[in-house]
Amino acid sequence: DEIAREIVRALQVELVGPRTRALSIPTTSPEAYEAYLRARHAIGTATWTSLRHSVELSTRAIGLDPWFAPAHASLAGAHYLLGFFGERPFAEAVPVARRAAARALELDDGLSDAHVILGLIALYHDWDWQIAKRRFLQALELNPNNFAARHGYGDLLSILGNSEEGFHQVELGRQADPLSPLAVFPVLVHLVFLRRFDDVIRETDSVRVLFPDRPNIGGASLASALWHMGRQREALDEWSGIWRSDPAFTEAVDRGLTDAGPVGAMQAWANYRASHYDDSGTDAYGVAVLYGRAGDVAAALEWLERAYEARLPSLLHVTLQPAFDALHSEPRFQRLLDQMGIPR
Repeated sequence: DEIAREIVRALQVELVGPRTRALSIPTTSPEAYEAYLRARHAIGTATWTSLRHSVELSTRAIGLDPWFAPAHASLAGAHYLLGFFGERPFAEAVPVARRAAARALELDDGLSDAHVILGLIALYHDWDWQIAKRRFLQALELNPNNFAARHGYGDLLSILGNSEEGFHQVELGRQADPLSPLAVFPVLVHLVFLRRFDDVIRETDSVRVLFPDRPNIGGASLASALWHMGRQREALDEWSGIWRSDPAFTEAVDRGLTDAGPVGAMQAWANYRASHYDDSGTDAYGVAVLYGRAGDVAAALEWLERAYEARLPSLLHVTLQPAFDALHSEPRFQRLLDQMGIPR
């Protein structure tokens, strides 16, 4: 405890730069600060289990020091990601994340992480491009090395039609924190958006060397790249490695593969996911992607419209996702873009 208190005291330093701002450990509780650091680490691990643990740790830090602004920001981030990745309905996670981020800014309006969360909410929940842009740029002004701000701003640029600059932003984010899965994942995803499939393969190999304890890391992006390169059986093998814990999935895909080859397997997978759809709506976009890969245009459009009704965040990637390339000329698809305010 004495050592921790000395560290806290020693870190009360001031940064002199273009925007003078006191850098300090904004809590007098070493226990709260340790819980916050553990919460940040858990967010960076980016699994459902680690994100739930981050919520617990952030809540503990706030209980020890209710005025500890970064702990409120980490709580906001964990809730947001749990909703975005579908562990719980996005519409339920967003209000909690929004309140926590707003509270963080009440305590410290210069907290870059809190601006990022509000920017992500403005982008993926409110579909408000202007507010999202303002939040991301404000976060980057406060901390140019905030990889989450680079990621959010890169997503916004890509959604609005500037995919090359969007990729540049997520690449800057990776450079700022090259050992964080949350900084590395977006690079693979944006390479898929750009149809740079050979680069996806090379990057995935590098990422798996970087994270040897997670053999399936980047697997979804790799499988998508292989599929759209025409290497469909390899893609199915990659997806099977991700979904091998579900024997019903394996059975459906194997049956479809036997009956009609890789496209039949994809159709069977889509049908399987559709038959297990629940009313929360969290899986509608994923089902649409599968039907798109299978070439079932009518089913893909139907499930995209369901994703729109559920206001799923991933729907904003609809023009970037290669699985929907064959849908772009469809009137229903263009009407969907107009409803969302996404440029055609």
